[in-house]
Amino acid sequence: VTEYRFYMEMAIVRLAMKRAKVANFSKMKQILEDMEEAARNDDLVLHGKLDFEFHLEMCRSTQNDIFVKSYELIGHMLRGHATLMNEGYFGHLLEQNPGEDVHWRLYEGLRNKDIDACRRSLAEMFSVFRKFPEEHLRDG
Repeated sequence: VTEYRFYMEMAIVRLAMKRAKVANFSKMKQILEDMEEAARNDDLVLHGKLDFEFHLEMCRSTQNDIFVKSYELIGHMLRGHATLMNEGYFGHLLEQNPGEDVHWRLYEGLRNKDIDACRRSLAEMFSVFRKFPEEHLRDG
């Protein structure tokens, strides 16, 4: 699941960089702010739900319904993955200041059309499960 998510989300990022609208970025930003509030309240369940919603909004920003539908179709598996990931990462979240969550770096990378920043952010995010070999972190 981790490998699938990494490569699927890199495809989403590439297309979203070309097609995302202001409304998509506004929605992602609001979700990130809600995620920080959930972390401050030690609400792992809500944080996991919002995490899924953030990635789903990234799918929506591709303006391609197939990405959205496929993400929703396997949503139960992805939500389970996000919950496990958050359980491994949540203690770290509680130690962070607002804006330090890796999702913010992914968001900023997407806004700035910085594919390398997005790749590093996704690799860091998924490193709770596995460290990606260096060749996965380069374009090509």
